[in-house]
Amino acid sequence: MRIRLWVGVFGFLMLFLSQAAAAAEQKQTDAPADAVLPEIEEFRLIHAETMTLTRQKSKPQVFEGDVDIIMTDEAGNETQIQAQKITIYYKQDQKKLDRMEAEGQVKIKRAGTVATTELAVYRGDSDLIELLIDPHVKDARGEVIANKISIFMKTDEVVATGNVRGLLHPKTFEQASK
Repeated sequence: MRIRLWVGVFGFLMLFLSQAAAAAEQKQTDAPADAVLPEIEEFRLIHAETMTLTRQKSKPQVFEGDVDIIMTDEAGNETQIQAQKITIYYKQDQKKLDRMEAEGQVKIKRAGTVATTELAVYRGDSDLIELLIDPHVKDARGEVIANKISIFMKTDEVVATGNVRGLLHPKTFEQASK
C-alpha cells in the first residue's frame, strides 16, 4: 500500500514538474529575440585557452592564453583587446566593470588605431585605457612612443607622457582639417 502511495506521489510530481518546465520553456520562446540583458559592459566575444571564474564577488575573472576580447560601447564602437592574460574586476554591488588588466603582448584595436604594450589597464569609471610598459600607438596620422600613453575612449583622445617620441604625417592632419 505504501509503495502505491509513493508511486502515486512520484507520478503526480513528475506530471507537475513536466508541466512547469513546459510553461517555463513557453515563456522563453515568447520573449523577444532582442531581450536586453542586465546593465553591464558588453563583451561581444571572449576567447582564451583557460578561464577562471569564482562565485565570490570580490574575486576577478581571469582569462589566460591567447586571450581575445571584443567590447562594444553604448554607441556600438568596438574595441578589440588581445593579450596573454586578462583579469577583469567588477564593482561589488553593481554589474559594472571596475577595471581590466591586460598583460603580455597586449594589442588594442579601436577605430583605425592600433596600440601595443606589455601592460594595459582599462578603468571603467573613467572609460580610460592606460598603456604602462613600452607603449606604442599608431594610426593614419602617425605613431607615438612614450613612457605612458592614455587613451580616453569617449573622445578617442590619446595623451602621451614621459620621454615622448613620435612620427606625424602632416598631410593626414591637413585632410582632417578640411
